[in-house]
Amino acid sequence: MNSNYKNRLSHAVSPYLRQHASNPVNWYEWGPEALKRATFENKPLIVSIGYAACHWCHVMAHESFSNTEVADYMNAHFINIKIDREERPDIDQVYMDAVHLTGGQGGWPLNAITMPDGKPFFVGTYFQPAQWLALLQKVVALYQNDFQRVQQISENIAQGIRNAGLIASSPESKDFEYKKVCNQLANEMLKMVDFDKGGFAGVPKFMMPVAWNFLLNYYNPQAPDAVTQSVETTLIAMARGGLYDQIGGGFARYSTDVNWHVPHFEKMLYDNAQLISLYARTYSISKNEFLRLKTVETIAFCERELSNAENGFYASIDADSEGVEGKFYVWTKAELWGLLGEPLAGMVCDFYNVSAEGNWEFGQNILVETVDVPSLAAKYNVSTDVFVEAINAARSKMLALRNLRVHPETDDKIITAWNGLMIAAYVDAYLAFNNAAYLGSAKKLADFVLEQLVDDDGRLMRCFRDGTVSSSAFLDDYACLIKGLLAVYEACFDTRYLGEARRLIEIVKREFADEFSPLFYYTSTRAEELFARKKEVSDHVIPSSNSVLAMALYRIGLIEDRFEDVALAKQMFGVVASEIAGGGPYYANWAGLGFALMQGETVVTFSGGDNYTENRMALGSKAFAVFRAGMADIPQIEVCRFGTCALPVQTITDAEALLNVAYE
Repeated sequence: MNSNYKNRLSHAVSPYLRQHASNPVNWYEWGPEALKRATFENKPLIVSIGYAACHWCHVMAHESFSNTEVADYMNAHFINIKIDREERPDIDQVYMDAVHLTGGQGGWPLNAITMPDGKPFFVGTYFQPAQWLALLQKVVALYQNDFQRVQQISENIAQGIRNAGLIASSPESKDFEYKKVCNQLANEMLKMVDFDKGGFAGVPKFMMPVAWNFLLNYYNPQAPDAVTQSVETTLIAMARGGLYDQIGGGFARYSTDVNWHVPHFEKMLYDNAQLISLYARTYSISKNEFLRLKTVETIAFCERELSNAENGFYASIDADSEGVEGKFYVWTKAELWGLLGEPLAGMVCDFYNVSAEGNWEFGQNILVETVDVPSLAAKYNVSTDVFVEAINAARSKMLALRNLRVHPETDDKIITAWNGLMIAAYVDAYLAFNNAAYLGSAKKLADFVLEQLVDDDGRLMRCFRDGTVSSSAFLDDYACLIKGLLAVYEACFDTRYLGEARRLIEIVKREFADEFSPLFYYTSTRAEELFARKKEVSDHVIPSSNSVLAMALYRIGLIEDRFEDVALAKQMFGVVASEIAGGGPYYANWAGLGFALMQGETVVTFSGGDNYTENRMALGSKAFAVFRAGMADIPQIEVCRFGTCALPVQTITDAEALLNVAYE
């Protein structure tokens, strides 16, 4: 392969696409040029989807897409399109539905072979080079010799994609038994919890912050201890395991084992942002110092390794360095002994379970924190405080040495939705720890997104990199940014952020609405038209855009006394209510809205004086009250529920008492 060769992807904004710029494959980005050429030449499309932190995407790129024999065949018989799933989640969603409809197992790289109009007739994931080439040869023969059959298959799959995930909606507004729905889901989820090791039973173990956030908010009079235990056990186990970067902070994407010891090493902004919120909010309830420490360390990791100079946050860090998964993060016993010497090396090896044999490949060790610090301190004849100080000193030395290694690549595009989650994370940390710097960071990040990722018409864009934006925003971009803006407003009562949230909501209502359902489409009316227009409903590692938006509508409706928004949120909940009780963690954010509706429309209004922020800080992050600034001249706090207000009070203590009554 000619290392100087560059295809069209050399001009892409996406770092993932740029990684394929020197492939001999004649790649296109998704767009009219590729689709028109496919139609004109009557060639099928290869739509290959991945993302920068994806290990097997890199493997297939190296083995197949850098192979000139394979590339020549692809170029001769197909129009080839490369897609960054993070930049174009709308396209990824359509072809992932195709995988599930055809009985396959989802994952990336996702490789779809389609008609010239994009309708798929074959979908798969990773292939070895010989397998891939053989498959392509069979596809070409079928396409040339039995075109009508291929066309019929594609039409059937396309229709299935259009129907996938549809939920019948009633135009009527209904009152639901919110408590019953929430009880059923909480009880179902508790049955799935691994109370010994944390998380949900089975492997691989994804963190699913949205599920634990729901359980954290939920109060079951029959089993409050079980609910609290399930969340704390999970958060502690995750942060002690190899899933957590014990030296640099921050969480990997998921664990491949039941103990949270062996991670898939890529680090995603969306995971870490949501976990900052979850750990901070759990600390607010439990006051567990370990949770506070891990929250602060994770924020520091994000600021050190995922932030740009303009206060935005990058998408992810790769799992691989020098072509080896996890190489940047693992250690040998000899390496630590040479760096730290006796007795510090012994302390570190005991504390992090490091052995000469290793617990990972080739004698390497993934660091896993030991629980019993007092026993180790006694072994080395020091106090627990001295032992912890020694470990922290060792960590600093290890981080300095690790920074000399070849770093995994960073996907330095900035995604609006994920930065919206990070704005909310900063606010949750501010409320939990009374650290004004976190609120300042939330405001700076919100200002960055509003300045850099809004087009001339005031609409959001999806991605930003090096001063260039790409892809119009999707519903999750609007919903997550609105969530973050409302969080900032409720923390500091700067009406500019409330005004921006309202402006974005009105765009969503105009351009994402479905006239036949209260749920919103994932793509706007201005987006290019695919053969299927989808809605994102169920919650996953990131909560669904519709559930985030519904909660935002509920909050802003209460803040601004716009009860048409509250009614719309209730209607959205009503459409999915029947799915929630049996939906497990995949409807947890919807259930969070149900819990809010069950608790009642609680609004706390601060008036008079200039200490709004301090008052809000003192009340902490009550789960389902909303907070706003009032107009009264004298300092007072008013608590209202279901439109009925108690007499105003003057102290935080009295306001807390009123809130406690509201939550009984």
